[in-house]
Amino acid sequence: MTGNRLDAWIAGLLLLAATAMARADAPASQPDVPPGPQRDASTREYGYVDAGGKWVIPAQWAEARPFSEDRAVVKSREGFYGYIGRDGKPVGKLVYKKVYDFADGMGVVQLGTRWGILGPDGEAAVEPKYDSIAAPSEGLCVARSAGAWFYLDAKGREIGRDEKWQSIQPIKDGLGRVQKNGRWGIVDSTGKVLIEPRFFQMQDFSHGLAAVFDQGGWGYINRKGEMVIQPQFAQVAPFSDGLAIVRTRSNTVGAVNEKGELVIPAKYRSIGQFTGGTAVVTDEHGKAGIIGQGGDVIVPVGYDAVCVFAGDMARVCRNGKWGYVDRKARVVIPPAFDQADDFGADGKASVSIGALAARIDRNGRITDLALPTDKPVASGADQGLEATLDVNARADRGGAKDAPLSLAMQLMVRNLSNESLKVVCTAVLIDPSGGFHLVTLSDPQEWDGKLLPSKGRQIALIGRCSADVKPGQKVSLCLAVASGKSRRVWMRSEPIVVTAGE
Repeated sequence: MTGNRLDAWIAGLLLLAATAMARADAPASQPDVPPGPQRDASTREYGYVDAGGKWVIPAQWAEARPFSEDRAVVKSREGFYGYIGRDGKPVGKLVYKKVYDFADGMGVVQLGTRWGILGPDGEAAVEPKYDSIAAPSEGLCVARSAGAWFYLDAKGREIGRDEKWQSIQPIKDGLGRVQKNGRWGIVDSTGKVLIEPRFFQMQDFSHGLAAVFDQGGWGYINRKGEMVIQPQFAQVAPFSDGLAIVRTRSNTVGAVNEKGELVIPAKYRSIGQFTGGTAVVTDEHGKAGIIGQGGDVIVPVGYDAVCVFAGDMARVCRNGKWGYVDRKARVVIPPAFDQADDFGADGKASVSIGALAARIDRNGRITDLALPTDKPVASGADQGLEATLDVNARADRGGAKDAPLSLAMQLMVRNLSNESLKVVCTAVLIDPSGGFHLVTLSDPQEWDGKLLPSKGRQIALIGRCSADVKPGQKVSLCLAVASGKSRRVWMRSEPIVVTAGE
């Protein structure tokens, strides 16, 4: 090899090495997210926007669905369906009465009264000639023609056609349920009968087992059709994570493992779906709690309603108010909210308190509050509901070290409408640093939550608040008086100087 050729060869190797290193050091590419459907508020037509909300396909459709396999279903202004590509151009014609989302390389369409299948290019892979075709599942569609049921592939091949089938179900995990003479059995994806139809009712296989109804009860069979859990239950659910929820003939609910052993005793009224290893249960009185997959009690039954854990906290409801507990059943945030959502990645949760919508942190402190104004507002009216806050509101700090802040105010509420109103009042204190504190109104209020007749009602409100505010500092008081979801009056006091109290 000559010197020049050797130099060129070495330079080429260095270039390849540098390119490989650059590729290795390059950041991982972001996932290719297709645009999503969006309605144009002005034209009321649909187009598509990217992840940043930028229009990439102009709004021009009467209807638009999310992309699936780089094809999206759209409906023309004339009322016909078809597919478009990610460039917004039609893939095939928009002439169809009904269409399914693309799946397994197939687009199932109805032209007139007949059904067919389109390929990825929008051309007919299977001419529209069938009475019905269902959406694809594992590369096969349930189809019907001339009274016969069968499976149909992307090339139009009919699989397992039998005029004696009364019904067939989509293929799942390579198996499909078929009905003959009122009994159910199993075929594989080639149409071969694996389990002769002999069961009155049957569910899909899950974790290698399928629930069947036989001899007056529900049990489970394996893929060979062998009964591995004898028929004995009144109701059953498919297996998930090694457990199946079952209802006994005595109307109690528990859960069995794949051997049919009761892992969770049948002592509950209901057991919800297991999520993250836990499930909500209710007892015979309708009280709710949370258990683990081994039947261990995580949150004892006793709440009016419970939601599954989202991270390390679960929402619980008692006496119509929502709060939060941790995985040791400790009450982290006492039930005080009319509505509450799970905590998000930012560590905050949306809640509502009477007429207020707020965000709280994991300690239950209000961090964000939707207030209509930051200026004093002494009165307001909304659709016949009128309220006035007395400017002589007081805030006292008692002598005890941990004494709550005491608040007193006069509130006039009048109903000027032609109907009785159910009225609620919610109060929040804003401290000198801008923090929010829920005020507990402890004075009995005859009208709070009850019907307010068409006449004025003045009442003295006494409140308590745990805000750490020192005498001499100024606070603001916000009140919301509401009736239903449509009537709401906001008020905000002038700055109140906290006194030392007695």
